[in-house]
Amino acid sequence: MKTPLDDNLNKLYEAFNQKHDHLRETLMASLPKLSAQYKQTSRVAHIRAFVGDTIMKSRITKLTAAAVIIIIAVILGLNFIAGPSKSDLVFADVVQRIRKARTVTFTTEVQLGQQTMRFENARKEPGLKRTVAGDTVMISDLTQKKAIFIDHSKKQFTERDLENVPAEQTQDFFEHMRALPDLANEVLAKKEMNGRIVQGFCVIEHGIDATFWVDVQTCDLVRVEGQFPNAPNTRIVGTDFKFDVELDDALFSLTPPAGYIRKEPLKVDRSEVNCQDLINLLRWFAATVEGGLFPPSLKPVEFARVASEMKREGKVSKFKGTEDEKMQHTMKLARGMRFVMMMKPENDWHYAGKGVELGDTDTAICWYRPQASQTYRVIYGDLTVKDLAPENLPKQNP
Repeated sequence: MKTPLDDNLNKLYEAFNQKHDHLRETLMASLPKLSAQYKQTSRVAHIRAFVGDTIMKSRITKLTAAAVIIIIAVILGLNFIAGPSKSDLVFADVVQRIRKARTVTFTTEVQLGQQTMRFENARKEPGLKRTVAGDTVMISDLTQKKAIFIDHSKKQFTERDLENVPAEQTQDFFEHMRALPDLANEVLAKKEMNGRIVQGFCVIEHGIDATFWVDVQTCDLVRVEGQFPNAPNTRIVGTDFKFDVELDDALFSLTPPAGYIRKEPLKVDRSEVNCQDLINLLRWFAATVEGGLFPPSLKPVEFARVASEMKREGKVSKFKGTEDEKMQHTMKLARGMRFVMMMKPENDWHYAGKGVELGDTDTAICWYRPQASQTYRVIYGDLTVKDLAPENLPKQNP
């Protein structure tokens, strides 16, 4: 005879399997979050091994599998008896739609302080990308490892070979979305957005705090907002998502328009950014300021504001060279800022260069812990570098 528990077990199993058919993946993905939340690392590790090696590899009944999930939930103090929440299923449906999409179009806006750049995007499997920003069109075909940049305002085009470009450097906003976990870190309250009732889902992935707003009735992705912890005034917003729409292959053609002039591509440094890139940026800044002082801040928006003020006040020396050489110089300096933005909490990054003069041999202007290192890397005012044990680090000025 069936009992209420049997009914609940059946509902739990069917909810997981009918909705998105990845019971094991969803459960396993949830365990690290549960571990972090309940500080039960060893217990969760045992559960992970048990679920992965015993339950999912054995021929137990579906009711037994569902029962084990409920037992795990009880152990961790959660309430899974009614099965996964509707919110979890809504987010899971959105993730699956993103992963399975053969085509997609969407709009992104990158906001840097008071400045906003808008991009119209189209993606088509396998590996076709098109991005339009004003008069500039960027098209890439990852299957051919080629790309073209078309400037309609100047009637010029530049071709690029992507053969030796690392895969992570060709990934974009949408690729990161495809790598979303099955479960969100946090579910936000519902609200109205452009006449639709949406619910927010917060996900922390790839160094970005992202919020996904989803129509609760249709499960359509309405808006994505991404924040960068190392650049608090920089954000990216995605809207107008349309999945599996018809896209003509001509949109992704690598053939330049007739009559356009070929322009040789800039030589781009594809190596991994490092400490020396930061030193180059610091040296350039200090050399352009009266008194040879380092920037008051390396937060991207604040740094950009100060640099703009320097330019208006005539403190930035005019770069002598061609436009391409100027662009090369700019890209070289940008690597230093990229290094700063790549700092993660575990790097324990500190900057204390405000008011310090270039050439100061005694004052540390920044320090951080390299990946998997027991010591810190410290840069001084004369731009020398030392590795110090944590107990020997300088104290940061208040």
